[in-house]
Amino acid sequence: MHTLRRLATLAALLALAAHAGITVTTEMKRKDKTSRMVMQLEGKSLRGEMLSMKDGAAVPEGAFIHDGQGRRMIIINYQEKKYHEISEEQMKQWRSKMEAARAQMKAQLDKMPPERRAQMEAMMERQMKTTSPVMPDEKFVRASGSKKIAGYSCDLYTVESNGEHIADTCLIPWADLKLDREQIKQNLESLKEMWGVGGADKTPSPVASWTTAPGVPAWRKTVKPLEEGGHETTLISISQGAVPKEAFAPPAGMVKSQPRGME
Repeated sequence: MHTLRRLATLAALLALAAHAGITVTTEMKRKDKTSRMVMQLEGKSLRGEMLSMKDGAAVPEGAFIHDGQGRRMIIINYQEKKYHEISEEQMKQWRSKMEAARAQMKAQLDKMPPERRAQMEAMMERQMKTTSPVMPDEKFVRASGSKKIAGYSCDLYTVESNGEHIADTCLIPWADLKLDREQIKQNLESLKEMWGVGGADKTPSPVASWTTAPGVPAWRKTVKPLEEGGHETTLISISQGAVPKEAFAPPAGMVKSQPRGME
């Protein structure tokens, strides 16, 4: 489910325009790994593609398709040449199972000695923080200076969460991109309603906060060094125009299979 959570989180990157098709490419660096994400949106259809950069070439890792009209999600595994199809009802059933499992665990905790119970509760709390799709509240504080990234001028900001400086970012003013911000909010709410996501993974995505930031992130770098689990994300391009219909369907020749935990 970590892959599903990660892919569903990436849907936040795609909710950018009300009617026109749009393609967004970003590049992320973590330690010695560089990857790219290509996102496409057309109407209610969303697609996210994850690519590893190896020797200057982009190698597909995986992809997902959010079908808002059909109320389903398709997850593509290029290595196994398979795809999973998950309905909204299946997701609801999976969440119900998880809630039942937590209730059972709590009942078991109540029977444990106090010291052992405290250890287990601390472990469960750490796990919940790791898997929670909720985006932490962030505050953007204007810093001096600006940059030019992907052909756009952006203003530098520091990012704070719970009073702590967590990242630096460069934001493109909304007016310069002429994107419908209200539509972005509606799309994210739709994703959250259907899949229980819409925030970020344990490391806040620079674009997951597009609805609250005073601009569109063209660049973001965590205060934590890359070698220690930090990351740096840079916008490569944003283009608008029709997206081919085949982008929202599983590639030909792939086998449909049932995702683990959804049986």
